[in-house]
Amino acid sequence: MFIFWLSGMLGCGDTVSKVARVVIAGNSIKCKAEEHFSSISLTARVPESQDTVEAVARFDSFIKQICQLVAVDVMPGKHDPSNHILPQKQMHFCMFPKSKVYKSFTPVTNPYSFSLDNLRILGTSGQPIDQILHYSDLEDPLNAMERCLQWNHLAPTAPDTLGCFPYYDKDPFILDDCPHIFFTGNQSQFDTRIVTGAKGQAVRLISVPQFSSTFEVAILNLKDLSCKPFSFKIHTS
Repeated sequence: MFIFWLSGMLGCGDTVSKVARVVIAGNSIKCKAEEHFSSISLTARVPESQDTVEAVARFDSFIKQICQLVAVDVMPGKHDPSNHILPQKQMHFCMFPKSKVYKSFTPVTNPYSFSLDNLRILGTSGQPIDQILHYSDLEDPLNAMERCLQWNHLAPTAPDTLGCFPYYDKDPFILDDCPHIFFTGNQSQFDTRIVTGAKGQAVRLISVPQFSSTFEVAILNLKDLSCKPFSFKIHTS
């Protein structure tokens, strides 16, 4: 249904015709909880691997359709076939034989920082914010994200509770510049707010819902930084 919407077949042409880029914020291949795999015996690994291969192939076919319509950036997540510790490297092109032929397809890192229409956009697939919520008295992802901006650090619990590559000269998670948009993926629900950055600038915080459980995407207007959810949930009577 997302493809139909993006192609304008659901009657939302005014909105989708202005879509400049789609960012998929991780956990696209496998969204099962890690605890589930800890109880599986080694004899179950072969069918599990086969399931992953099939899931990657289906995801590649899905991404190919998006690439024919608009630019798409694919971030790795906690349960995707990428390195587990942060920063996560982009998923390899060989996993996407159908999509890689399109210049509109870009596998990217997690965290991911890029510029669009002179706006600096920064986001993660959710691990740093999840860890802050788990090990603090904060309960709202947006509050945790605002604290990250105040602390000028993207992953304050690393390496203690969040695995990361060892660094010697410079901490890669220090925020040298405040972004205009800061998002975190795979959250329980959509939420957003505008906060004030260190230099008085407006910063849009976005808690991006996990699509597999909410069937929602976040739509960001780059002109005024407004953001709203769009639901693909089918309501039955």
